[in-house]
Amino acid sequence: MSEFQKKLVRVEWLALQAAVYLIREAGFDNSYFVSQYHLIGDEGQAPVIAKMGRELYDRQGHAIKWEELRAEDFGLEGEIGDFARQSEDMSRTGAQYFLKRTYEFLVFQRDEKVSYTNVWVSFAKRTEDDDWELVHECVTDHRLSGDARWVVYRPDVKE
Repeated sequence: MSEFQKKLVRVEWLALQAAVYLIREAGFDNSYFVSQYHLIGDEGQAPVIAKMGRELYDRQGHAIKWEELRAEDFGLEGEIGDFARQSEDMSRTGAQYFLKRTYEFLVFQRDEKVSYTNVWVSFAKRTEDDDWELVHECVTDHRLSGDARWVVYRPDVKE
């Protein structure tokens, strides 16, 4: 199995699928393709709890070590990688989720070295046991005028 397949976790796969659907919805022809993506950041209760961490104690009850919690500690090891840095200006909407992840995709036109189209998708778990749900999607395009314009903008996606 390739390194890429090992590192691709469930929420990333969902984000990739959502990005492909959004590119099609925006009307881009097959000369466009997603070239790269990255996780913008994690929001919600899980990153805050993880940052607070936990103290480990010896047999006498004395604190000997402090460690930050990881995805495995929340039972999320099969669904996400390690937590990314929490967004500095965590939005109020992020606080209503257990975990919200936002991905940005750069979409390149064939033979172009610069991406003029961006796709953002966010998936969230309302509680630790909930499944991932799409909560935000956006496509911007600034090919014609140089000014970014929204092609698709749904800040609160409901199924």
